[in-house]
Amino acid sequence: MLPFFVLLFAMEGTSNALPPPLGGYGADAEQVSVSGFSSGGYMAVQVHVAYSKTIMGVGVVGGGPYYCAQANVVTAMTACMQSPSLINVELLQQITRDAQLDNTIDPVSNMENDMVYLYSGTKDITVVKGVVKALVTYYSDFVDQSNVKKVFNKPSGHAFITDNYGNGCATSMGPWINNCSYNQAYEILNHIYGGNLLKPDSSAAGIFYEFDQTEFVDITKGVMNSAGYVYVPSNCNSSNSNCKVHVSLHGCRQGKSFMEDKYALHTGYNEVADLNDIIVIYPQANAAPVWNPNGCWDWWGYTGINYASNLADQMKAIKGMIDRVLSHT
Repeated sequence: MLPFFVLLFAMEGTSNALPPPLGGYGADAEQVSVSGFSSGGYMAVQVHVAYSKTIMGVGVVGGGPYYCAQANVVTAMTACMQSPSLINVELLQQITRDAQLDNTIDPVSNMENDMVYLYSGTKDITVVKGVVKALVTYYSDFVDQSNVKKVFNKPSGHAFITDNYGNGCATSMGPWINNCSYNQAYEILNHIYGGNLLKPDSSAAGIFYEFDQTEFVDITKGVMNSAGYVYVPSNCNSSNSNCKVHVSLHGCRQGKSFMEDKYALHTGYNEVADLNDIIVIYPQANAAPVWNPNGCWDWWGYTGINYASNLADQMKAIKGMIDRVLSHT
């Protein structure tokens, strides 16, 4: 439950105050999902695969298959963004199956009945459609294909898309949020949670606050920001809420160090969450000179060889945030 001092911070926050801790809301452990855009899309796949015992649904916008880069930045920038013919999907599937044997990911059998939403815009030349199609093929080995929704017909650039905010639809530039008359946040969540969610037509009225990420990760390593964001619908603000949980992962140059809370406030998740009792966590990556100047999530190995496993700092931090929201304190 959100304590009183957190409410004060959320309403009257000051730049000099330390962010409050992430609250425990007694959320539903059977209804936890994740999504992301671009590097956040790749990270969402990693979280899904590594923690498939916990995650029951995933949405990926402009991202590709698990371990696509294989800890190689050149592979990341070529095969995994521009040249999908170079992606060996069968190898990535085998790497995934092998990883479960040493418990660095959960058993792949957990993914069989999960809900999957995959998106590529027709004007996206940053992460081309073939990369997302490689992700379709990747998931075909692990997920019931009747649960996979593929959207490849919207004329968007490289961006997360909305029905009311952002650049022109075909644009591929900051803030990488485009108005394409399509509520992507709703479509992702509605697919993941069974197809009967209420669609928003008004602003969110719950509680949005910044929380301390330092209890989940050693920020001196430079891999995550000191603060993240969370949205809590009014119906979920208790220690026994039984609400659903969704983790939304920003793309490169979309995190707090670049544009504060713009991604968290303008992608449309909060409005959908408000009507459908979904707590939304927005973890924040961090920019670092030389090895991650754009503040991307690690999908190519800048944090170490185990970046896509449950041994990685960013991965463990996100799982810790989920566990906190599921807890009652």
